[in-house]
Amino acid sequence: MGEEEKKLQVLHVEIENVLRVREATFDPKENDLVLLQGANESGKTSIIEALKMALGGRMYEPEKPIHADNARGRVYVILGDNGKPEYQLELTLKTGDASTFRLKNADGLPIQRPRETLDLFLKSLSFSPLDFASPPGAKTAEATRKVQREMLLRACPLNVDLDALNAQVKEAYQERTEQNRIVKTWTESAGPLVPADIPVPEPVDDRQVENALVDARKHNSDIEKAAWRLQGAGEAVANVNQQMMQCQKDYVDLQEKIQKLTADRELRVAEFGKAREAVKPEVDTTPLELAVHTARQSNLARAVALSHNQALADRRERRKQFVARATAASKAAEELDDRMLMLNKKKEAALAEAHFPHKGLGLDEVGVTLDGIPFSQASGARRIEVSLAVAAALNPTFRTILCDEAVNVMDDASLARVRDWARANGYQIISTTVTKRTADAILIEDGEVKS
Repeated sequence: MGEEEKKLQVLHVEIENVLRVREATFDPKENDLVLLQGANESGKTSIIEALKMALGGRMYEPEKPIHADNARGRVYVILGDNGKPEYQLELTLKTGDASTFRLKNADGLPIQRPRETLDLFLKSLSFSPLDFASPPGAKTAEATRKVQREMLLRACPLNVDLDALNAQVKEAYQERTEQNRIVKTWTESAGPLVPADIPVPEPVDDRQVENALVDARKHNSDIEKAAWRLQGAGEAVANVNQQMMQCQKDYVDLQEKIQKLTADRELRVAEFGKAREAVKPEVDTTPLELAVHTARQSNLARAVALSHNQALADRRERRKQFVARATAASKAAEELDDRMLMLNKKKEAALAEAHFPHKGLGLDEVGVTLDGIPFSQASGARRIEVSLAVAAALNPTFRTILCDEAVNVMDDASLARVRDWARANGYQIISTTVTKRTADAILIEDGEVKS
């Protein structure tokens, strides 16, 4: 059998002058629950601590490990596999001097690298059955979940980095949220579809109509001036006729004057005739004015339509850009959805392939689950069962679990389950207790084994 295939338990213990222990020698049962019963300060916890010193090394040695004023302390342990001794451990403590540790094989021959050899079997020396259910030092629910998760991953390493996968999923989720926000922003900016263009009238050359109106107005002005001249000429003729009638009375005396006036009259009549010939009918400018107004209104409507349609074209272009941006962000969000799905499937596959030490155990983003619910919500009995299974996974080769008063919080049924589990799975659980819980408990009094 190779070194890594051995499953060691404590077969024999001798402790002298260590902490509160003066002398303690006992042979704990294999594959069973071994209780060290005693009152407070009787030395039972010191036995657990002494075993940790011998098995775990200097990291477990307190500042003053030797009992009372003694100069020397000793811890001797025999480890074996299925009742057969395999190793002898001896830790010697001296006041004012460094401790010494020796490891021998079953034949009593020294092993050159004692601590390295022993470390092959010691995976998690201090793990107690209740450390998983209620991790010491974890003062909050969050801290408890974190420690339990770390313990389970140590007991059952996965083929992926679960924390890295969760971080990637979280990052993808945040990125997807941002992309969805961008989609919403650009979609709202794009707004509804832009309406179709309005009809644009054909352009009208209003300058030609305006020129015709100007010519007509000038023509009418000339006619008006000729009428005024005609009126003046008529008035002059009337005045001459009146003078002629006056002169006729004085014909004889005024013959010469009549001749002159006749000549003048003929001249005036000629001018009158010319003026009358100059007077022509007026041109009606109303149609031209209406045409000018219509042309201007048409051109104004055309300008308004062109401006409106240009605004619609600008809106279409902006909407096109917004829709393109929203589409790109939506595509990015979909890709992130696919990435999250891939990461979650990878995580689920790793968890499905994991051989957890107890049926129904699992992991989610925050901690350990049992049958799909948070581990803290499981019954006390099931938490103890799972804790023992995790303890076994953390101690696959060294099958002794050391506990300090763990059983004090268990009822008789839970204690029986712990003992049954130890017997069924080939583990040795050494725990202290204040009260007598079993008939075969090892009694500790005043630093010594009494029975």
